[in-house]
Amino acid sequence: MTRQCGFPDLRLVGLALLSATFCRLVVAGPPASRTPPSPSAAAPSPVTSARDAELPSLKPGMWEYQRTVTTRARGAPAVAKLSKCGDPTLEMRNKLAALEKKGCRFSPTIHHGNTYQATWICSAHGGVVAMSQKLTVTSESSYEDISEARFEEQQTRTKIVATRIGECPLLPGAPKPRRRPPPLSPSTGG
Repeated sequence: MTRQCGFPDLRLVGLALLSATFCRLVVAGPPASRTPPSPSAAAPSPVTSARDAELPSLKPGMWEYQRTVTTRARGAPAVAKLSKCGDPTLEMRNKLAALEKKGCRFSPTIHHGNTYQATWICSAHGGVVAMSQKLTVTSESSYEDISEARFEEQQTRTKIVATRIGECPLLPGAPKPRRRPPPLSPSTGG
């Protein structure tokens, strides 16, 4: 499920570190003014490659995502829940690669214990979107992702609570795993 709101022509600025599952960020409402972003928000340094980002190891399977998006323009938070089969670590890596391909610049990921923090900037419609993200992994089957995006005077905060809820179901028509027969016991001749 992809939610789109937005600026003129700016429909979705993918987040996720990561998780794409994790289409996370969309800044709502028309631009109020053309003020440049603060230097600290607009210039992460030193710049690294998205492929160098340190990512958590999360278990593939059926995941449930509860996303809460808060913007100044909207007021009340928007909440959505989504379940999908996937590999969150791979999806995060793919989302970062796509952002890098679009010219986004990344600061090195900071990893302390079970927390990963990242910042990056992307050019968007004559301005700069500054992103920050904090991913807290509680296990290989659970994490919380808090991200913030700023574009001019607008700010969007997204919180995703993700929990692995099981294995992915087999698709209709897919071959079922074969069970191996028990090993044959030696014959006791008589």
